[in-house]
Order: sequence, then C-alpha cells, then structure tokens
Amino acid sequence: MGQRPPGVLTRVTTAYAGECSRVPADDGLARRATMARFTTECGYYLLREVGPRRLTETLAGLTALMDDSSQVRTGSAFERASEEGIAAARAAFSRHRRPADELESADLERIADRVALPMMATLFPGEKHGGDAVGRLVCLSETHALVEGAQRPYLCARAIRSVAVYFPQYADQVMLPMKQLSIEWEDQVRPRERTEAMIAELAARYTATTPFAAVGTR
Repeated sequence: MGQRPPGVLTRVTTAYAGECSRVPADDGLARRATMARFTTECGYYLLREVGPRRLTETLAGLTALMDDSSQVRTGSAFERASEEGIAAARAAFSRHRRPADELESADLERIADRVALPMMATLFPGEKHGGDAVGRLVCLSETHALVEGAQRPYLCARAIRSVAVYFPQYADQVMLPMKQLSIEWEDQVRPRERTEAMIAELAARYTATTPFAAVGTR
C-alpha cells in the first residue's frame, strides 16, 4: 500500500470511537460481546498489550452478565467452549476476595495469569500456552463474535491486525487480510459498508475452518 491519505490519525481516532459506541449492548447481546472482549483481552494480556487490572476488571463486569437470563445465548460451539473457560476464570478470580485496587502489582499479575490461562486451556487443549495459539485466540474470539452478531466488522479486523506483528509465520491466513481491510475501511477506499461486507465474508470463511465451526442461531 502506498502513502495513506492525510488526516489518518484524526480519522482513525474518530472512526474507532464511533464504532465502539455501536458494539451491541442493549439488544441482548451484551453478554456475548463482553465474552468476546474478555477472550480477546486474555490474548492481549498474554502478549503484555493490556495490563492485569484491565483484564480483571473486564472479567468482573462480565460476571453479572453470564447469569443474566435476559441475555441472548447464540448456541454456537465457540460460545459454549468460551463459557467453560470463563467459568474456570471466574472460579480462579473468586478465590481472591480483596478488591483489585487493594492488591499489589505482583499479586494482581498472578491473579490475571490464573484468569487468562483457562481460556487458552479450554480453546486449545493440549497445546502450549504460547506461540501462535495466543494469536489464534484473538482471531477466534473476534471472528466468531462478528459471525454471531456481537462485534462490529471494523473492530474485529482492527483487533486481529493488532496482533499480526507477533505472528508473521501465521499471518497470511487471516491476520494480514484483516489488516489490509481495516486500513481500507479507515481510508474509505470504497464505501465502508462494502468493506464491512468483505470483512464479514473473510470472518465467515475463517470460522468455517476452525474446530468451532458450528454456529448457533439467535
């Protein structure tokens, strides 16, 4: 790609904020959207791209939603697997009674480790908790959330783009295409609705190749 159009930083900041405000929150999908955010943040945390406090705060916010009967269950294989990992993460988190703001940094990191690793163990059983599995965790989380209607196309592509730098050996399948599409969305090289459709199509193709290909219905 050549030089990007002027104003890219302002354009991206404004567009990102606008898309974040459109993530499903009031149509019964807040639970599923927050599950995706937590799962993605587990990957980011293991890459040290988010801190332990943010991860534990996201889990704390998710806890009430997990048992909310008014929230939609998509019934997908990925949602069910994620629920298992989140249950284990909640159990690890609940063993620490002190509020997060009263914990020392080292204690908070130990808790965050115990919170993040169950997602890896559940979604990648038998694999080491490192290597490209961390990148695949983010890809799985974001693409399945998009396919299930709980994520915005641009935010899905942007999240995946954020980890592509760590996994050049794995990036061709979905990371680099998502990076390219996220940039094209930002720069409006075509109508954004069309780019969003391309992102959604790529996500659908990718999720169809994963062990969690069965998608539930709302």
